Amino acid sequence: MQKQLENTPGTASIALDEPAPGSTRTKLHQSEDFYVDLDENGIAGLWFACTKNANVLGQSTLDQLKIILDLLKKDTKVRGILLASAKKDHFVYGADLHEILGFKTFEQAHFLSSEGQKVFQELATLGKPVVAALHGACLGGGLEAALAATRRIASDHESTLLGLPEVRLGLIPGLGGTQRLPRLIPLRNALEFILTSEAVGAARALELGIVSEVVKHEDLFKRARDLALELVKGTAPEQPAKEEEKPEKAKTLFATMERSFRIRFKGNYPAPLKAIEAIKYALKEDILEGLDFEARAFAELAVDPTSSNLIQIFFSQDFITRSAERSAQKHCPTPPRVVGLAGTGIMAREIIREAMHNCPEMTFKVKASSAARAEEFKAHYPEDTRVEASHDFSIFSDCDLVIEAIVEDAAKKMALLTELEKNVKDDCIIATNTSSLELINLGQDLSKPDRFVGTHFFYPVDKMQLVEVISHPSTSQKASATALSFVTTLKKTPVSVKDSTGFLVNRLLCCVLLEAGRLLEDGVPFNWIEDAAIQFGLPMGPFTLLDELGLPLCFSVASELYRTFGERFKTGPTMDRTAAEGFTGKQSGQGLYVWDEGGRKLHVNEKFLSLNGLTLSEEKPSPEEVALIQKRLLMPMLDEAARCLEEKVVRKPRELDLALVVGTGYPAFRGGPLRYCDHLGIEAVVKDIEMVYAMSGSGVKRSPCKLLLTMKESGRRFYSSGAEA
Repeated sequence: MQKQLENTPGTASIALDEPAPGSTRTKLHQSEDFYVDLDENGIAGLWFACTKNANVLGQSTLDQLKIILDLLKKDTKVRGILLASAKKDHFVYGADLHEILGFKTFEQAHFLSSEGQKVFQELATLGKPVVAALHGACLGGGLEAALAATRRIASDHESTLLGLPEVRLGLIPGLGGTQRLPRLIPLRNALEFILTSEAVGAARALELGIVSEVVKHEDLFKRARDLALELVKGTAPEQPAKEEEKPEKAKTLFATMERSFRIRFKGNYPAPLKAIEAIKYALKEDILEGLDFEARAFAELAVDPTSSNLIQIFFSQDFITRSAERSAQKHCPTPPRVVGLAGTGIMAREIIREAMHNCPEMTFKVKASSAARAEEFKAHYPEDTRVEASHDFSIFSDCDLVIEAIVEDAAKKMALLTELEKNVKDDCIIATNTSSLELINLGQDLSKPDRFVGTHFFYPVDKMQLVEVISHPSTSQKASATALSFVTTLKKTPVSVKDSTGFLVNRLLCCVLLEAGRLLEDGVPFNWIEDAAIQFGLPMGPFTLLDELGLPLCFSVASELYRTFGERFKTGPTMDRTAAEGFTGKQSGQGLYVWDEGGRKLHVNEKFLSLNGLTLSEEKPSPEEVALIQKRLLMPMLDEAARCLEEKVVRKPRELDLALVVGTGYPAFRGGPLRYCDHLGIEAVVKDIEMVYAMSGSGVKRSPCKLLLTMKESGRRFYSSGAEA
């Protein structure tokens, strides 16, 4: 049972456990972020009750907790403590990231971490048993607080999640997590839990040994108080002791983990290695020495640009997703229940698979080109009644949303869309999954263009978080909202973009791919270009990416961009010859590389090298040569990114940066193209763009966009003081 505490400052609209019949509670203390009560058995309820919407840990909160712990320690009436949240839906979300972003010096960050550690060490050594009752999100510093308790009990509710996400944000747990977790659970489990930053549900937390019990949500607080009393009386069940780690086994595990992260991140993400180093202290030193190292390591990372960029990306993704959800709710309160897919190719299959996984109540109608194809498609879902397939357009008659997902051919898409419109109900929203074709052209024959919208999913759909939601001038708010609702229901990140050739991501990606071709024509070795891109932090080289995406698709997008924007997107002789010879890419096994049947890259395709008179270099480029290749690859993208902002393809710098990080694997530690521009300085960026354009032997005439030149003259940045300009 829960009840509202009314007319109590700082606790309005929060939920505490209701006393059992016949029992009494007295109020001991209240501050801005905490409420403390005491029951008749001497068990104090210490409730996180931040006046903000969410419980987060900042310096002020930790200062209040320090005072409260001192009171509880000295109060002889207090025999044990229940540590819980007065919020209905979460325990503690973690540290106040805005406060961390504001740190300018090592000393500021170190003070927060070391002082917070002292508070949690007081909790851990209070001399009175503490039982943490966990419901909802228990993340970061919230879990570190719980780890300092004597025992932890979690609710079985699906919203209960425990995690230490700091490494993903370029940090390490800084309030004792790297020291207490490895002392509680096996080393391998602790390493994986901290390094992957993945949150786990209550059942998994019980398996790992992070919590000792999982109970029904409605029984959580009562059971936690009972356990605290059992601990006071000495009748609580014993907890199995953690097995001692074997030194040689631990040494091998640490070495393997370190090697893996060095190879994977190439020094661009320092947090995982710092976390491993901190965890070593938990095995070989006392906790105070380990905490000292943890605080210093946390502080070093907190003032490093990598963590700032990763936190900003996190904020952007959260803000954009929440904004999309609000917009969808306003104009489309209920997500589409019946969704149609026109097409039976790989994109249609993957969209359905993702939707089925995330939307159990959604049903799907699929239109195939023939009865045989429909039967073949349905065979993928033999016993699932949520999927129907037919070659007849009438299958779409009751759909709320229909997505056209056929090949990237304008004439075929237009014909299909026109026929589709004749067979859907009047309020059905029609979407196209296109990677580059302008909606204003595709929908020109529709009688109701206001219900036409674009949803550009990226392949593979299960791994790619981004979806571009495209609106043309006539797209209604309901159409956009329906698309946003569908995308957010799939737990994807939607970025709204203006209707224009290539939209955002493919337009910017094409800059890199075309520039790679120009580098080849200027005599730069093929393998040097690939390696320089990876050293910059891109997930793969541009030629590998061409094969992954499929050369015909890439050439098609480049052709559309050239038709619209001119010679900035002109392909060179190397790519033209390659296209004419019919190289396709990974799917066929024959692209710029040769691929085996399992999709493993074998070696550079000798036919491609021979056709274009190219060779590989056995020499290693100098650091200066690598830096120059990186500038030539990426400066044109920065110029085009500024053009996209200038043309309002997206509205805000953070939307563009998030789209490139999430949609292309642009290195998150650099914060996105526009934040990287700010890091380099606009004047330096303009100078480098001009140098790159002057160096290229392709004959293409280019100059920096007006926005960059204006910003250079005025001294403006894309972001101001870490916030959006």
